[in-house]
Amino acid sequence: MQVNQRDLEYISAVVQHQSFSRAAQACNVTQPALSNQIKRIETRIGLTLFDRKKTGISLTDAGGKFMDAAASVLVGMQEMSDLVKLYSDPLAVPIRIGIFPTVAPYMLPTICDALRREFEGVQLVFSEQGPAVLLDNLIDRKVDIAMMAMPQRRDGVETVDLYDEELYLTVHKDHPLAGQESVEESELPYRDIILLAGGHCLKDSALALCKDKSVGSNLPSDLSATSLETLVQYVSKGMGCTLLPAMGVEECKKRDLNCAYIRINSERFIRTIGFAYRSSCPRLNLVPGIIEALGKYMPPQVISLV
Repeated sequence: MQVNQRDLEYISAVVQHQSFSRAAQACNVTQPALSNQIKRIETRIGLTLFDRKKTGISLTDAGGKFMDAAASVLVGMQEMSDLVKLYSDPLAVPIRIGIFPTVAPYMLPTICDALRREFEGVQLVFSEQGPAVLLDNLIDRKVDIAMMAMPQRRDGVETVDLYDEELYLTVHKDHPLAGQESVEESELPYRDIILLAGGHCLKDSALALCKDKSVGSNLPSDLSATSLETLVQYVSKGMGCTLLPAMGVEECKKRDLNCAYIRINSERFIRTIGFAYRSSCPRLNLVPGIIEALGKYMPPQVISLV
């Protein structure tokens, strides 16, 4: 069976984009060229990989098994390519850093400044990704380092804690608790707390921290938000309250919002952010230095753990 890397990339692109036209665009070829190449591959290996219907395309059973095997081959090929580039030109392989959406807006400036000062010449590529996607992309070599909430456990992945960050109760300025500098855990208005939609690490953390299972029960069931900015806007308009990380509080204080930010007197309402990275990362030798560099430039709103 003769199948080369480009063949596998074409097939993988069709699977990823669920469209021959979008896959062709991603591969920088015409759609007829890609479609014909896929058909030639199917003829060559004696398998029909895709079920082509007017409603769309999907992998056949054989195609699914084929892609399971092809995925590991593509990862291995990419790893070999990275290693060749790494040893021929140490600066040729970029460090790809994926960051959680609830971390990226606040830590990205710090990360950029720290790494540019300490690692001049190293290419940095950033991407903002949700937790479910980020760990998979780390395993699949689409990112080298993932900045995310800890703890995280996955085979082949190492982690290190970077900092702890307090969560603040954020309420409208006219809320009965607005005048207080701090609140006890028992005073939290759980029924009025709105959290991020499913799939966000901060929501999972907050639900685990909140002992009262009636979180958000006073709010409309369809009231939702996919970003911290939207949560703050809800609160500023008097729609419930929320939990905001310390760096988010600092940014909000710079703006004219109708909100008050109250410290919670509980060691439980703290989130830990860290790095996750593959033990086989080709730039593994740089990871300790990256962590040390970040430790020098941690924002004052967080508690550095490095």
